[in-house]
Amino acid sequence: MSQFRISTQAAQDIENIWNYIAQNNLKAADNLFDNQILIIILFILKSRKS
Repeated sequence: MSQFRISTQAAQDIENIWNYIAQNNLKAADNLFDNQILIIILFILKSRKS
């Protein structure tokens, strides 16, 4: 099975975005994170089929 990695900078960017949103709405920050991970996984799966 192929693996993918998120760069250190990308991981830091995601964490910074989460922290910014969580300052005002923790639930929204968690939902955004969950949705973004799903989108990344779907993108990777779709690109493998191409």
